[in-house]
Amino acid sequence: MPKSLLEVMRKNFKSIVTVSTSTLGSRILGLLRDVLVYAHLGLSQTNSAFILAFTFPNLFRRLFGEGALSSALIPVYAEVNQKEGPDAAFRLLNRTLTRLLVVLVFLTLLVGTIIAIPLYSGWIDESRYGEASRLGLLLFPYIIPICLAALLAGALQVLGRFFTPAITPVFLNLFMIGALAGPAVWFAQTPFQKAFWLSIGVLVGGAVQLLLPAIDLYRRGWRPALDFSGTDSLRKLQLLFLPALAGAAILQINILVSRMLAFFLNDDAVALLYLAARLVELPLGIFAIAAATVLFPEFARFASSGNTEGLRRSYRHGSALVASITLPALIGLAVLGDTIFRAVFAWGLFDAQDASLAAPVLAIFAAGLPFYAQSTLLSRAHQARQDMKTPVRVAAWVLLANFVFSVVLMVPFGVHGLAAANSLAAVVQVVLLQMRLRKNIGDGEQWMPVELWKVAIASVAMLGFLLCLPSPSLEASKAQLLLRLGWIIPSSIALYGIILYGLRFAPIRDFLPAILRNRKRNRSQ
Repeated sequence: MPKSLLEVMRKNFKSIVTVSTSTLGSRILGLLRDVLVYAHLGLSQTNSAFILAFTFPNLFRRLFGEGALSSALIPVYAEVNQKEGPDAAFRLLNRTLTRLLVVLVFLTLLVGTIIAIPLYSGWIDESRYGEASRLGLLLFPYIIPICLAALLAGALQVLGRFFTPAITPVFLNLFMIGALAGPAVWFAQTPFQKAFWLSIGVLVGGAVQLLLPAIDLYRRGWRPALDFSGTDSLRKLQLLFLPALAGAAILQINILVSRMLAFFLNDDAVALLYLAARLVELPLGIFAIAAATVLFPEFARFASSGNTEGLRRSYRHGSALVASITLPALIGLAVLGDTIFRAVFAWGLFDAQDASLAAPVLAIFAAGLPFYAQSTLLSRAHQARQDMKTPVRVAAWVLLANFVFSVVLMVPFGVHGLAAANSLAAVVQVVLLQMRLRKNIGDGEQWMPVELWKVAIASVAMLGFLLCLPSPSLEASKAQLLLRLGWIIPSSIALYGIILYGLRFAPIRDFLPAILRNRKRNRSQ
């Protein structure tokens, strides 16, 4: 590998580690938050109502924040920053933030009115539909701080600042945990009242999530200002944003459709599906999304300079790294799911029987983990080329596939069918995105299949190791279950890593010796 490319990849690897480490703290707190939520609310209609209500602001966050608008902003912001300097890039950011703020305030008032009229006219009863409406009315304003924060985070990432955007979700989790451990215990008498205080924690956490990247970007020279003027770069961003918005809307509708179908299925289906998704998001966010976050600005730089070979190499290395994490994570979640639920989540209203219900849903949902990760990276590669139409077209087919799979599979298999539909739709998305990317940037060197075979061999060995272990007894205590996880997980990871190293897996072969030499050099200085 050329020395210059190795240096770039080492830098990316360090940034990925930074984001992953920051995200790890957030995911651990998110896990603790979910443990408290399920301990307080269990698999109840209130829990399903809260999850559905929280889905709507998160949907708009993906549309106008870290999804469509951020994907459109980063390539244009990187281009303006490179060609015209940071001041021009900051002005572009202010123009974008101004327009976004107007749209978000309008949406908040509109949606609030739509929810409030039937709710306070007595058209909705106290069922899970009524609870979802009340919580939705309270939670929807969360879109304002979180969407603005996502744009500031995108600007920081272009400047090479990854820590602050990665660490801000920690504070959302802290305030949600604080709400559950404090006011929800002191003042709440019913599950709905607990969900109310949990929603207050979301709003306070959202305000902090906006404040932190704003301070960091302010220190880099940005000065916030309302700016309604237009420029060529802003018009270019708007042209990129519209197809990206359509694509993100399709994907978020996909999530919404799954949860709505689960919501109508029974009282606990949404809570089961959400819990499985949250555990899958743990490895997905810690490494896979971190890799896409770090590599996206680099993809954009390669694409804006016309360096197709650099884009191709960067994507292939990122894809290999993502596969090497998500495949063993899939195996671990599928095999150890019941033990994880019993050891970590079986508190309060969530018991061992609930854990046995959640484990198979997790195993099915986790089957899509490698494909969720690869589709994120593939979408970023297309967006870096300012090709927003391909992800939109693919997203439309994925929406159709998910809907068809969901309707067909939910009737005989219930929530398990909905989980399977999500995984199958992810496979469809990866296949279509990969075919189009090959057509656009070519195949280049053919080492990628070899690296995937190495990952597959190591993953099969890890699976064999886990399947050879005896299952824990139903009478096992939490301490015994935690001790079991405490030695099984490190042992299986060590086995997997040793096999990859022995097979001379490219990322380990290229990065590990370089990192060790750099550490030795730093100690000697």
